[in-house]
Amino acid sequence: MLKKEKKDFQSACEYAEKSIRCRDSLEMNNKAGYISNLNAFQEHERQQRRIAQMNIELSEHELSYYRLAILLSFILLSGTSLVFRIKQSKKKVEMSLKEKELAKKPNYLTVPAAIRELEKIEMTRQLDKVYRLDHAVTKTQKVILSAFGMDWNHVKYRVENISKILKI
Repeated sequence: MLKKEKKDFQSACEYAEKSIRCRDSLEMNNKAGYISNLNAFQEHERQQRRIAQMNIELSEHELSYYRLAILLSFILLSGTSLVFRIKQSKKKVEMSLKEKELAKKPNYLTVPAAIRELEKIEMTRQLDKVYRLDHAVTKTQKVILSAFGMDWNHVKYRVENISKILKI
């Protein structure tokens, strides 16, 4: 009976060894599968991060193009608005000049001609080292000044201020 028990013990040991080897081989297979799955998951995560980074860069480029388009549109709109305002101001001055009875002198009906006439108002340095108007302001110049919302007193005030500044 002891032999039989010894044989059973030996077969039990063999069985236990066999099951342990089987279990270990299954664990090794599972471990290899786990490692393979982990590597695949990590590679998937890296690819997802790369895709997200590329999407961010693409979005930044698109945003740059939109910003550029908006800037160009703003510049174009500002330029158009400026041209419109200049034309509107020019038209306003021309209408004001027409109202001031300069219709008799057609060369003063344009803004450039009116500005040329106003450019004739000059200051010169006199012998006493004081700056004064070179000539008196003409009637035509006074009419043009009134079209711009100024009068002779305004010109006189500016001449005195400039003279004081230049005297110092």
